[in-house]
Amino acid sequence: ILATMVLVMISTTVSMYAGVEETLIRQYPHDFYISAGYETETEAHKEIPLDDISKIMHQAAEASNLEISGEFQEIYFSCAFNRKNNNVFGTDRTENISEIVECFFVTADEYQQMTSTEVKLNKHQIAIFSSDTGSHAFSAGDTLTIGEQTYTCAEKLSSFPINMTAYSMVNCYGIVVSDEDTFTEILNLQKKEYGNAASDTSHHLVLDF
Repeated sequence: ILATMVLVMISTTVSMYAGVEETLIRQYPHDFYISAGYETETEAHKEIPLDDISKIMHQAAEASNLEISGEFQEIYFSCAFNRKNNNVFGTDRTENISEIVECFFVTADEYQQMTSTEVKLNKHQIAIFSSDTGSHAFSAGDTLTIGEQTYTCAEKLSSFPINMTAYSMVNCYGIVVSDEDTFTEILNLQKKEYGNAASDTSHHLVLDF
């Protein structure tokens, strides 16, 4: 019996450590996510360009005898919408958490930089990743209306490079748009509707050592 209990304890401990490591890798797949900014008495908050941060990090890595094995820039924005039905996301407020979705937007160029995968999209076409694989998932050919603009899903994505685990209480969608104009169009829509509560673009330098 004692020997059996020892084996159970060992296997349980190994399983726990393996589970923790898997969770950490899933939530934090890279070593560093860095952004920086500043503000003065006369200037509002300004982001330090990611290229400048990259130069500083390379100098620090060299001084510490570290090798940077991977590097890319994350440029995206995320915001919440009210899902009126499977194909219409609105900006009106709701207290029903089942109707709230969190969307993460990147351009096709940024997606390619982050994943080394090209997504070819025409104007008003999008590619979508959904954390919900059930009835609320999108397939190629489906449409999605945001505000007054309708987009066609050209491709269903099996993964998305932006970490969404902080929003696991609601359904999340990773959306790749065709170009910077469409990205800005949706960004400005939620800024107009949400005012001071609106999201802004996030900039991160992502590094692996």
